[in-house]
Amino acid sequence: MFPAMRKGPLIGNFQDALMKDKNRRRWFPLVDAQLQFKFLAVILGYGATLLLVIGCALFFPDFLVLTDETADPITKTKAAEFILTTHARLWLPVITALLLIGMHFFRSFHRVVGPLYRFRWAYEKIGGGDLGITVRLRANDLLPREEKGLNDMICSLAEKVRMVKDSAVKVSSSFGEIEKQFATMAEPQDSENNMERLLVEHRHAIKSLTEKLSVFTLQ
Repeated sequence: MFPAMRKGPLIGNFQDALMKDKNRRRWFPLVDAQLQFKFLAVILGYGATLLLVIGCALFFPDFLVLTDETADPITKTKAAEFILTTHARLWLPVITALLLIGMHFFRSFHRVVGPLYRFRWAYEKIGGGDLGITVRLRANDLLPREEKGLNDMICSLAEKVRMVKDSAVKVSSSFGEIEKQFATMAEPQDSENNMERLLVEHRHAIKSLTEKLSVFTLQ
């Protein structure tokens, strides 16, 4: 028997690091980093635009007062006090709220990115000819209607391919019967009726296969 391994400092630190990394990935999941960071940049850009609009709306009139040479000193003093007081009180909570919104967006957006990742996986499978797949999203993921539509499409396509395969098997089987008839033909007069029957069956099998393939359009 091997001696029991004791949890030393090195193992403990490694496990703690794994737990921290797991918690970090749970709070900030990266499914498609490029897409997530792109949308995060858009959100932060909107936030910066909002900050600029707020700043102009609050401070620009008072800046005009400060630059107005005809304004009396008392009015300029009040304008300066308003700018300083508002500047000290406003930006910290506004910027904090913007950062919190960005963090919340980054955490929540994986409910959209996750389904897109699964759909991309399904497209690759379908492109490779695998129609035995089913797309399953998590309980809180968005795009459930798209999930159902994609699964319905896969089922419909798989059923059509199954019918085409069945028709192809019938065509191959009927052609094999014709080949056997040619190989065992001893008396042409006796086998003429059989040959005609096999040709009719083969023609029907080809027609059925053509009809099954006609549901697919390439243009």
